[in-house]
Amino acid sequence: MRSDLAAELHVCIRNRTPPTGGGLRICINRGMLFSCKEFFLTGMSIMTKLAAFAFAAAMAVLPAAQATVIYDFSYTFQANPAHVTGSFSGERSGDLITNISGISVSIDGVALQGGLAAYGFAPGQGWVQGGAVASMDGWANNFLFVDPDEMGTADPDNRFYIVTNIPMAEAYMQVSALNQYLYDRPYFGWDWTLVERQQQDGTPVPQNPLPEPGSLALLGIGVAGAFAAQRRRSRRAR
Repeated sequence: MRSDLAAELHVCIRNRTPPTGGGLRICINRGMLFSCKEFFLTGMSIMTKLAAFAFAAAMAVLPAAQATVIYDFSYTFQANPAHVTGSFSGERSGDLITNISGISVSIDGVALQGGLAAYGFAPGQGWVQGGAVASMDGWANNFLFVDPDEMGTADPDNRFYIVTNIPMAEAYMQVSALNQYLYDRPYFGWDWTLVERQQQDGTPVPQNPLPEPGSLALLGIGVAGAFAAQRRRSRRAR
């Protein structure tokens, strides 16, 4: 299980003396989220017990606080084939990466000049600093990487952007060192790749996957079934 997506499901059965009966306490510890709920099993139907575990499964898959990770990306322009590569730091939530910084961009080995900053396009406002979003599959990309000193000019000499929240998604790059610009419209996300390289402190990103909600639900059903079987045996013993 990934350390930055830690999810721990604690199931504790506490046997009590009649008439209270058994108790079930479910606690979810996921990143900065900690939640517990207690269920009393006496008189509960199987469906109610299953609902208790459904609660646990739902809590376990809620988004958690994300560590800053370094990402490597690449994009290949189609209109005039050229290969863009680079990296940035950001925080991931689901498929999206935000709070992007530490940007580097090159095209066929030639780097964009200047200290690059990230902007996001907001309809009606234009490019907004700090609003950049990148996505793992490329279909929700909305970013401009540019030297902030050039943002006041009408036509920045060094920039790379992909924007998808406009009627015709597009990708564009201009590089002063090559005296050229590249343009893809419409933009198709299948030429985009984005991979996690390492965490901000230099340690590798853990590769263990987070358990799927279906797996957690099956766990809950199994434990609830065990409770039901135990109750039936107890009744026969009487």
